[in-house]
Order: sequence, then C-alpha cells, then structure tokens
Amino acid sequence: GLAITCKPLSQLFLPHGSHALEAMAMASYARFQPGLHAPHLCGPYRPVEVPKSQASQAPTHVQLYCDLDGVLADFNKGCLALFPEGGAIAAKIPTHTVTKLTWEEEGEMWRRIEEKTDFFLSLDWTSDGEELWRWIDWNIVPTPAVLTGLPMGRAGQMAAKQKEQWCHEKLGSEVAVYCCGTRNKQKFSGQGCVLIDDRGDLREAWEARGGIFVHHTSTAETIRQLREILKSSRIGSQSATSTQEVPLQMTSICWAAQTPAGCFKPKCRYLHVPVSRRHRCWIQLWGFVWWHQRMFDDLPSFVDCIRSVYSPKHQAAFQADKDMDEQSHGAFRSMLETLRESCELGLPLDFLRPMDHASPPSPLPPLPRQVRDVLVQVQTLDVLGPDPKVVVAGSMGLGADVGGSDLDLVLCCDIEVNPKTALAAVTEALLKAGEAVDVILLEQVAVPLLSFRLAGLSVDVTLNQMSSIRDILLFRYALRTAGPELSSMLRLVKMWLKARRIPGTKQGGFPTVVWLRLAIRFYQECKGSSKARRVARDWLRRFMVWAWQGLPTGGSPLALAGEQEYYSGRLAAGVPAGTLLLFVCEMVAFLEKSPAPSAVGEDSFRRSSF
Repeated sequence: GLAITCKPLSQLFLPHGSHALEAMAMASYARFQPGLHAPHLCGPYRPVEVPKSQASQAPTHVQLYCDLDGVLADFNKGCLALFPEGGAIAAKIPTHTVTKLTWEEEGEMWRRIEEKTDFFLSLDWTSDGEELWRWIDWNIVPTPAVLTGLPMGRAGQMAAKQKEQWCHEKLGSEVAVYCCGTRNKQKFSGQGCVLIDDRGDLREAWEARGGIFVHHTSTAETIRQLREILKSSRIGSQSATSTQEVPLQMTSICWAAQTPAGCFKPKCRYLHVPVSRRHRCWIQLWGFVWWHQRMFDDLPSFVDCIRSVYSPKHQAAFQADKDMDEQSHGAFRSMLETLRESCELGLPLDFLRPMDHASPPSPLPPLPRQVRDVLVQVQTLDVLGPDPKVVVAGSMGLGADVGGSDLDLVLCCDIEVNPKTALAAVTEALLKAGEAVDVILLEQVAVPLLSFRLAGLSVDVTLNQMSSIRDILLFRYALRTAGPELSSMLRLVKMWLKARRIPGTKQGGFPTVVWLRLAIRFYQECKGSSKARRVARDWLRRFMVWAWQGLPTGGSPLALAGEQEYYSGRLAAGVPAGTLLLFVCEMVAFLEKSPAPSAVGEDSFRRSSF
C-alpha cells in the first residue's frame, strides 16, 4: 500500500562522471549549489551569491495577506440570517461588493449587526474557505497573515476583537491578524506582498505599491493564481516566461531560528521569518532526512526503516498521484511526504538512488507476549482516536532489553494535538479502566511524560517524540547492516550498565541512548576485533574533548557512521573519566574475546567482562 514518486531521480541524481548531464541539471537550479555536503548551522544549503543588480529586483520571500470576510468567513450568510423577512437589502447582500447598498440600506444592515453582539465570532467558514486556508498554510512560507477591514464606529471596535478571536480559534494562535479600514489595506503592500481579497476595487491601489493582488472568486481559481506566483522566477514579475519547477521556499528558511535557542549568527544569510507549527514539524522531519542521509545507501532502505512507524491506513493513504497539500494530517506520515517533496525539489540527497536488490529483513527479535499485551491495551483506548499508532522505542524496540527494562512507548498522533491534553486523557482512561497502577503524569517538564505500571511492566509514554523515533530508526538500520554480534553487544551494554551501577540521567550521568550510541560507533570504527585496541585510545580521547569542552565537532563519537553530527549541548560532566575508560576496556574485551556470532550470549559476556 506504499507508493513513492521517484520519476525525477533519473534526471536529478546522476552518476559521477556524467559532466554534461550534471551541467544541464545544475542549470535548472542555478541559485543553489547542488551536491553540497558540508553542513552548517542554518540549514543544508548555501545559496549562490546573487549580483546586487539582480538581488535588488527580487524580494527575499513572499508575504501573503488573506482577507477574512467573503474569503474565509461567510459574511453574506451571516447577514442574510439577520433578514429572515427578505426584502431589498437581503436581495442585494450576496453581491453587495458589486451592487452597492444605499446609505439607508447599509445603515440598516450595520444596525442589525451591532444588535447581534457575537455576529463576527459566530460566522461560519465559506463553502471552500477551509480548503483554501489549508492549502495556503502548507504551501506559503512564512506564515500567512489575515488582513481584514473594519466598519466605522462602534461596530468596528466589536468587529476587531471578534475577528481576532475567530482567527485564533479557526486558524491558530500563531497567525497574525491585522485589522484596519478597508482603504488602508494598501499600506501593507510592497514588493513580494500578495493580497487575496474578494473586492476587486482594491487591486489598483495594492498593485500601485508593488504588490500582487489576487481577486478571490473561488478557491480553485485562487490556488491556480497562487501556484503561478510561487513558480515565477521573480516574485512580482508579471511575465511568467521563466519559471522554476518548484519554489524552494523551505530551503531559504533559517532552521536554527526555528529552535528554542534561535540563530546566533549576527549576519545570517537565511530568512528569519515566522513559520507555522506544521512547517516547523516539516523542518524537523526534513532535517532528519538531511543529517542522516549517509546512513542509507538508497531510497528503499530508508523507506524500509521508517515503515514500522506507520499504520496500514496511513501507508494506504499515501499515493503518488495526490497533491502534497491534500495530505500532511499526521506527524509521522509527514516523513514520507517530506521524502516525496525532496524528490520533487531535486535536492542532492545521497541515498536517493535506484536500488537493484531488495533490502534484507530486519534482524530484530519479535516482541515478548507481555509487551504485545500492553500494546493491545494501550491501542484500544478510545481517547487515541481511530487507528492509533503506538511505536515501541527504547531498548525493547531494539531487542536489547534486559531484566527490569522499562517499556518506552511513543504515541503517533496528529501534529495539532496538545501533548499535555492528550496524555491527560490517556491518564483518565487508564484510571477508569483500573488495570494500571502507579499512574503518574509529569507535565512540568520539557517533554510531557506519562508513567505507569501495567501487566508487571514499567511503561513510559510520550507523544510525537521525534528523537525517540529517530534513534530507533538509526539503530535498526545499524543492526541490519552490521554483523549479528552487534545486537548481542547492545544487550550486553545494558547488562554492563546495570551490573556496574553506572549513574543514569537522574544521577547526573548519561542517558542509556548515549551509551548505546557509543557502543555502535565504537563497533563501526573497529570493523573487526583486531583493530579494537588500536582504535580505543584515540576514540576515548576524542570523546572526552567533545563531551567536556562542548565542542560540536564533525567527528563526534556519538554520531553513527554516516551521520553528519550528533550534538545535544554539554553532556553530563559528572560522569568520571574512569567510567568511560572502563566502558572502552569492556568493549575491547568483548570484541577481542567474543566467540562466533551465533554463540554470543549473556553468559559469555559475564564470564569475560564481569
């Protein structure tokens, strides 16, 4: 049930040595350097320097303003409800922007509007207004704003508050709302500014200041005009003779500016503009594709890794013949859409190459019956909605669990779902069922967490936690591409942490995922037991410099083979150097003394290491 469009790959991803074809492909994307692999902190692309003469002609980005009444909110329907008796005013209301009302008729209409204290707040969507906003919200970067006109007098004061509240409820709190007189809308115009309005008489004043006016008559026609604007080579140019295949908007956004820390570069060459929550999710997911591209040899291997995150319903819903803006309803379903969008943009991803043979199946063992029973009980909770997806993360998701391991679950829900609200609903459902004990909901933390005990297991539940999914995907791929001894090695690392009583996160030490990353990276660098001792000294020294000095170097020992970087700030300085030295010695001893892969087991590790 999974289909991915890879048609442009034969034209965009060319083998080395095809210089003539590469030149032709580069000509289509002249503003960006294709094949750029050196990452930087503000995104994976370094725009080619544009001459000042050309830069002065083109704006840096599109700023879209959308009218409210008549475009998104059904003003005419609300007015008609005020005239149940009909009459001349009711007959003119559907076309009042063209067939003007007289002063007396307009005064009567606004008098009745003022009498209805919640008139603007109670307006419904237009017949296709919600569809138009979904398209705009996904395809326009930065976040579009609402620019709506206000009547004069007391009705204007009432309208301003209610229109802002209507937008926050229907469109989201991150959408900016600008209320002004209708004739003052032109003051928001300028190069790269686009206005969608149902009043055609505003076109002349808006375009006189360099903006682009879209007269809204229907959603289909408005979307068609917006597509032409986004495809035009120069925003604001009335000539469409030279067009790009796609807008490349997201590659112009500063990704660091979308993080809580923000961008620290004083003169960043990327755009610092507000984006919607959906686009921030897209940036996060697309960043996963970029930073881990070298982990995967080809497109099918990447798809095989992420397929376990999707429910069959989501896989069946992903069809290549659908437009991207008609989808994007789930946080993790967006990863496949991101992958497809990357193909259409023609971005230089190393692993997007055709594959001659199928990937081998994952070597992970099946989940224990006890874990499967817990999954069934969690998935049947009504508060999760239809067909929920629950992903097993942590050591159990890797098949590296030992006695006493927690069961880490990630609930994959829509990106608009509030984690605290959703986990509170799950908590209430568990308490009502009466099967879970020790139910604790931690809300005042960076990542809301629900902890409880069910069927003898300690369960931790998070919502849409991308970092957990990322680690599971990368570890699974590393296990599949490595020898069978790596799976046993990860289980033995967990035993080592428990037997040596190595401090965890709560005691000021490293989280378990860091130790697993260290083990996998050390295994990948050794490439055999004969090199383990030679690699150990340089590897340990590099890690100490990286962890204690907080240097985001490209040679991070936590980055798996193929990752560009793995840097999560200053890691736990409370872990003594002797613990790290002991860890490296244990890894060397395991690799040098371990028997054949089929015979590697927990008992052999206890005899050799403990």
